[in-house]
Amino acid sequence: MEHHLQQADVDRKDRMNWESAQRLMYPCVRECLSKMDSGDDVKKENVLGTILYLRMCWRYTEIYLSAVATLTERIIYASCVLNFLRIWRLWVHRVNNLTLKEHFVSRETFQDVSMSCHHAVLVIKATRDYAPENPVCLQRTGSDVCEDYFSANGSFVMNKHTYTIMDMFQNMGNMHRLQEIFADPDGPTYERSTSRRGKNIWYKSYNNPHDHPISGIFQLMKKW
Repeated sequence: MEHHLQQADVDRKDRMNWESAQRLMYPCVRECLSKMDSGDDVKKENVLGTILYLRMCWRYTEIYLSAVATLTERIIYASCVLNFLRIWRLWVHRVNNLTLKEHFVSRETFQDVSMSCHHAVLVIKATRDYAPENPVCLQRTGSDVCEDYFSANGSFVMNKHTYTIMDMFQNMGNMHRLQEIFADPDGPTYERSTSRRGKNIWYKSYNNPHDHPISGIFQLMKKW
């Protein structure tokens, strides 16, 4: 299918399904919606708002996960996302019979997205000013590493989600040794379990990632 969506992506029941969210933001989905909006061989429907919203989400994700966007483009994306949300929020304020609760994203979402857009730009700026010799790895700046580490630590404590600081320190040696084995090219190959959030499949949103001159980055994204 042209849109590459699955049935579970449309009838979403798990809001934490990261793979599903990524597929919904793929450019091919917006292309299919554009055909619906223009009535191109399909029933014409007004889906322009959905297209704009998905494009905003795509730009936001590209800020941190893009394998092709330059730093300048990421800054532009951050500005587009922030201005889109602010104009949308102001419009809801000004129009009668509209409320932020029903016609806008949640306050937490608005604040988190705003701060993360500023964060991305500040990281780029700080690297330029204080460590220009280092790459800007925005995809490594999230809290997923901490969340995965704390979650994995629970598997060493009878699969409990709550444990003491002493339990964590006792498990550190075993966990670090396990990571050394994972990272050893001569070590055994283990099929890593997929978290409930799903895998990072953002590299699949590009048409021919393996033919791209920086295809090596796409291979790294599979590991992240």
